[in-house]
Order: sequence, then structure tokens, then C-alpha cells
Amino acid sequence: MHKQVRVAPTASPADLERLLRQLAEVALEGDEILDPEHPFGVNIVAAGGSRIELGGRFAFAVDHRHQAAAERALEEGGYAGKYKVVTAAERTEDGRLRMEWLVDEPGALAEYVAWVRSDNGSKDRSIKDILVGVERDDQGRVPVQIFSSPDDGDDDDHDHDGGSEAS
Repeated sequence: MHKQVRVAPTASPADLERLLRQLAEVALEGDEILDPEHPFGVNIVAAGGSRIELGGRFAFAVDHRHQAAAERALEEGGYAGKYKVVTAAERTEDGRLRMEWLVDEPGALAEYVAWVRSDNGSKDRSIKDILVGVERDDQGRVPVQIFSSPDDGDDDDHDHDGGSEAS
């Protein structure tokens, strides 16, 4: 879950269900097929967003083996130019997308958010959205991604310049 896909579910009208069906029905290829009885659909392991059908974005992460299939589904579904793939490892230096495995206990998310807010404050950024995943690592921790944007409103998340920003 080191990548996050951010997409505007545009249709007429905007339709999140259509986007999710596109992801669920894409044909998997080669190593993407985890179960021969189910050769279709990407496994979404975290999801979130804001104002999704009102001009906002749906943000999601998929099993790393399904990343290419997710991008194919978006292209085939007419979302070319309407999504970006943000890689946590490549975005850590500027700090906009952060990914951390948190222990599943009260206060863990609050502590992580406090740390991100503190770091953002010195860089004139605010938290834009949070994804909390469903998978757990071998230590029982849950994945959390936090995406931040500049306080001045200059947010390249809404640039529609084509597919992947980073892969």
C-alpha cells in the first residue's frame, strides 16, 4: 500500500459506483491473478475521499500486485487524464503523502495525525485526507495514509494532466 490513486469519478453525473464496478470487473493478467477462480477485479485495501460525487476526489490504495490492473481499469473506463498515482516512497521527501502502519489501539491515529500536523505547520501545509486500510501486517498493525496540500490552495491534485504522476 505504498501508492495511492486519486481520481475524479467523472461521468454525467459523477458516479462512484461506475468507477468501483470498473475496478471490480477489470480482467487480471499473469501474476495479478491471485486466485484462478477469480481472474477479475482489483483488491482495494484502503479507500477514502471527500465530496466524491460533487467534484471532489476518491482516493484508494490497492494490493501492490493489482496496481497495473487498477490503472488499466481507469484508462479503459474513460478516466484517462482524471487520475494520479502518488507513491509514498517518492513523496516522503516533500511530505505530502505519508504512509505508516499504526498499532490497532485507542489514540494511535491521534498521535500520528498530531505528528503530521506538527511537521505540516513548518511547511505551510494542511491535511487534505486520510485513508485507513483494512489489511493488517504481520504485527497486526493497520495502514494509514495521510495526504497534505499547500495552505495557499495551490494543489496539484486537481491538475488533470493525465495518468500516473509517479509509478
